[in-house]
Amino acid sequence: MKKRSEEFELGQFALFLCTTFKLAEKHANLIDSHFARLDDRDPIDLTIGSDNNLCVGNVAWEARCVFPSPDDDMLLCLSLTGGPGFQPLKKPLHKMMETPANRQRMYYTNVNVKTNDGMALEALVSAAMVLASHKGGVGGVAFPAFLGALLFQLGVTRTDEPTALPVVLNKKSGTGTANIIVPFLSAPNVEWPLWLLEDWQSLGARLDNLHRTVNETRIDFRIGSGVISGECKDYSDALKIDVIKGILERIPDDSSIHIVVTNKLQDSYFNAEDPSDFITQNCLEYTEFYRVLGPQRFGKLFDLRNHQKKKTKRQVHAVEESNDESGNSVRRRVDRIVIFIEIGDEVWERAFLIPL
Repeated sequence: MKKRSEEFELGQFALFLCTTFKLAEKHANLIDSHFARLDDRDPIDLTIGSDNNLCVGNVAWEARCVFPSPDDDMLLCLSLTGGPGFQPLKKPLHKMMETPANRQRMYYTNVNVKTNDGMALEALVSAAMVLASHKGGVGGVAFPAFLGALLFQLGVTRTDEPTALPVVLNKKSGTGTANIIVPFLSAPNVEWPLWLLEDWQSLGARLDNLHRTVNETRIDFRIGSGVISGECKDYSDALKIDVIKGILERIPDDSSIHIVVTNKLQDSYFNAEDPSDFITQNCLEYTEFYRVLGPQRFGKLFDLRNHQKKKTKRQVHAVEESNDESGNSVRRRVDRIVIFIEIGDEVWERAFLIPL
């Protein structure tokens, strides 16, 4: 097989990011002569303007190229998006995002939203979710392996080793996070054909669609089945308490795991108030809140929190473990997990999860 052209690799990268890329050089062979498709979904009438450029009506037209949809070429889409033991991209996703050629050529504007701030972060996170979900093949991947792969693609950790959470989701008959299966996801906003979802289900395949949502939904991405949803906050400063409250208020009712990706978090929240009323008002009594930290930050924050406990620091938590009438310890109910992930300049050897 001949070496893939730069245009082909750009097209593959764009497939994960829910983006297109522009024709930068008039003589460039976009994607590949065999696989190239224009992004225009409906027939268009092109005219030559007074400046000899192509126009649709009175608006200049630019060629934007994509790969065929799964409906048109299922085998191509499956082979381009990876699987067990096969990394489709030559570098982790966050490294690909930093490549100057990619930064210059990618077009991130999303017509579904009113503003386009933070679009690159949304594209990175949703693409990383797709790559992480393919780690186990079309049968899906256990959540700890998915989370480890997600952190690796985001540039949080150096390896994609599984990352487990010390919690059990008993909303689903005591199902722990190790038994939660993340389905094999479509590229963002590129839905698997209905025939594939129906025919392959009988063969044990678990496939689902990843949606980057419109602005009015107030979250940034979700899986069709509702297992996972999430939000991105591309702020330069640490998220303040009012932003955290807004995020928690927007969690979909059917979401089991809600992932929040941002650049920086404060060391602690709800220091000046008791969170109990807020948790009750937003039906978060059976929700656990975690944050991902590297070894050095984990040690510093652990020491800080031990010191603050002496000052009766309040911490966001769900319902305490209780005892039954016989005095036996009863595992408290946990219906949902919220995970806050900080991405920054540091890349850690391993990640720790601690309560928010």
